[in-house]
Amino acid sequence: MPGKDTKIHTPLRPTFYGLMQVSQPLSQQYKIGLNIRQAKLAKLADEQKLRGQKQSVTNQVKKLYYAILQTQSSLASSEENLKFDRELERTTDQLVTQKAALKSESMSVKARIAQEEYNNLTLNNTLASQKEQLNSLLGRDVRTDFSVVGVPEVTSAEGNLAEAQTKALSARPELREGRLLLQQAEVNRRLKKAEYIPDVSLTLNNLSLANVNLLPSNVVSAGVLVTWNPIDWGRRKHELATASKQIEQSKNSVNDAEAQVLVEVAAKFRKLAESRALLAAAKLQLEAEREKLRVLMNEYEQKVALSKDVLQQRSSVESATSQNSQALLSFWAAKADFEKSLGEE
Repeated sequence: MPGKDTKIHTPLRPTFYGLMQVSQPLSQQYKIGLNIRQAKLAKLADEQKLRGQKQSVTNQVKKLYYAILQTQSSLASSEENLKFDRELERTTDQLVTQKAALKSESMSVKARIAQEEYNNLTLNNTLASQKEQLNSLLGRDVRTDFSVVGVPEVTSAEGNLAEAQTKALSARPELREGRLLLQQAEVNRRLKKAEYIPDVSLTLNNLSLANVNLLPSNVVSAGVLVTWNPIDWGRRKHELATASKQIEQSKNSVNDAEAQVLVEVAAKFRKLAESRALLAAAKLQLEAEREKLRVLMNEYEQKVALSKDVLQQRSSVESATSQNSQALLSFWAAKADFEKSLGEE
């Protein structure tokens, strides 16, 4: 200390100071880790939601694809019917010339040909519209021309119901998303509970002064910084209770979703079995009606059967063909729905 008064004068000039602080969190590392975990779970949940949307689009594409196949099958049957009707017209005209058939019978056959030509035109228009819809669904130019490859009419059975349900429980995207949301709720509760932990950090401070004679030009300090708010008027307790209830709600949602999936898979499994049986019956019925028509046509050419009997059987074949086509479409639609219920892409 000086023995007499000492005057320290700072000239009238601009002065500057700078403050630098470096902090290394310690107790906050736990909270940071939980937040990172929360972000990863949110990303995984979004991926499962996107996967579910992709599966829905895939299911739509499959059904439209099978509808195109069904229309093509109907169109092929219509063309076969036209060939048969024209052959029947030729035979009837010969019988009319020979006075073995009435002119009204020939006119009925011609009306049948006109109706079948209309059906053929309708099927061609339907096929064009379905192709445009599929192009739009695939995100390409609707005018793009393409052809579809046929699929086998039957497939092997899909195992047993228990295996299908087990597979669905592990693969369905909404179930995976629900389980991830449950994990998010659990991490969120841990975050709320971590708010009771004080924030502890290592800090290093550096204060720099320029053009000040009274104080040192650099002041460096290091220490431990503790931040904690012990009084929150019950906020943390209330938020922790809310987070606990959210966990219970998420668990209930997952359990409900699992039950719905089990019911859905069982229903789709049974529907597919029904469609398979219906397709087999429709195919046998069509073969039987075609054989009856073949026999009647031979008898008609030999003047043993009447034209009305041939036309009536021709209608039966057309009805059986339509039923077989619808049964085939129903089978593949049920197949697509069953695959979607299993969580397959």
